[in-house]
Amino acid sequence: MKLPSPDQARETAIAVFARIVADEERLGRFFDLTGLRPDGIREASTTPQFFEAVLDHVVNYEPLLVEIAAELDMDPHAIVAAHACLAPRPPE
Repeated sequence: MKLPSPDQARETAIAVFARIVADEERLGRFFDLTGLRPDGIREASTTPQFFEAVLDHVVNYEPLLVEIAAELDMDPHAIVAAHACLAPRPPE
């Protein structure tokens, strides 16, 4: 799997987050599972971990991954690749 550049991966995360925010149920689930709150999004979004958390949330729930990929007219593997680009690699 060819990984996108970090900038491309962040752009993917932003597009994915926009689809999460556009749906109240998705946004509620995102807040519940990530522990983030509406009043903390602005601050959290300035950190690299935010983009990783958005993609982590989506790639770990396949129905959501497939739905959002379809809405973005994007292959789900592209979202998975963006996540792999931004996620820290475990030490070997």
